[in-house]
Amino acid sequence: MKDTRLLKLIKSFTKEELKSFEKFLQSPFLKPARDTSELYYYIIKFYPDYDTSKLEKEKVFEKLFKGESYNEKKLLNLIFDLTKAAEDYLALNTMMEDETELLLSLSKGYMKKNLSDESNRINKLIEKKLQPGFSQNKDYVSKFRKLSYLKSFYFTEVHDFEKHLINEKEYFEASAVQFIIDYTRIIESVSTANTTYGINLKSNFIDAVMESFDLEKLLKALEKSENKNKYLILLHYYIVKSKIENENISFYELLKDTFYELLPELDREEKCFIFNHLATYCVRKFGKDSKFLKEMFEVYKAMVENNAYSESESEYMQVPTYRNIIFSCISLKETKWFEHFIKNYSGCIHPDHRERSDKLFLFPSIFYQEGIREIT
Repeated sequence: MKDTRLLKLIKSFTKEELKSFEKFLQSPFLKPARDTSELYYYIIKFYPDYDTSKLEKEKVFEKLFKGESYNEKKLLNLIFDLTKAAEDYLALNTMMEDETELLLSLSKGYMKKNLSDESNRINKLIEKKLQPGFSQNKDYVSKFRKLSYLKSFYFTEVHDFEKHLINEKEYFEASAVQFIIDYTRIIESVSTANTTYGINLKSNFIDAVMESFDLEKLLKALEKSENKNKYLILLHYYIVKSKIENENISFYELLKDTFYELLPELDREEKCFIFNHLATYCVRKFGKDSKFLKEMFEVYKAMVENNAYSESESEYMQVPTYRNIIFSCISLKETKWFEHFIKNYSGCIHPDHRERSDKLFLFPSIFYQEGIREIT
């Protein structure tokens, strides 16, 4: 059973989640067709590692079906049912953690029951809770689209076509901003894939979109606009320009200045993306202009101090990021901040890479002597 999807899921559950999953299994509304409780209780006896020969299929069957000849199909049916229950629990738990998504489902439920007033009541709650943001994890536009659909249904029901049209306009504006940000990201991804990994992401369709879309013309139109997202659009315009016209340092400077002004308004994923773009620019420039070493250090330092070294709290710092930070510290002899970084952020990289970082912290003088050779 060690390589089954079931065991992978069970191993990922915390103690609290295991208790919650147990209640989930006992629910008469949700419980599997076959009684899987004995299999579940047998498995969790081996928490937290589940690394034992007693979880081999034959031994599990012998424990659950005493005196019976081994019947793999019978055991696999139980494993299938418990796996399905664990997946249902995971899906439900994930939805329950996202209050906005849960409210959207509730509003849709009211709408399907033709209780439009109640649906609209929930829509107003969603509007208060839905936080604008254009990072992929936040999924703002997708949720905004669902809300717009629900509101449009209500406005049509009450014959308020003016609000219906205003609602459609607001959704279009949000979608357009998301497109511009995604447009920026694909330019970044195509370039990084090619230059860093040697992967060609060329697409005739993407090329056609990029050639057809005039971002500069849009920005001129936005100059006189009161659109609340125009500075965010401007920020991503500078990303594109600093990528396409990387010899023109002014775009990098404009990007950095605009980014630092908007920093408090951005979520972690957005910060991480832009900090990485700034750092990558500095790394590439450093090969031609040594003054960008200090700039690279300052960018990485700001990235760390703003907790933007990964897209979310649950993700690890990338090894190249960790390596580049150490490289810049050594090269600039930033001893104090280097020790601060090693002490406080070595735990932010994947456990497989921590042994080396701990060794470097214990023997900093050796590392300073051999650091550059070790890194490169």
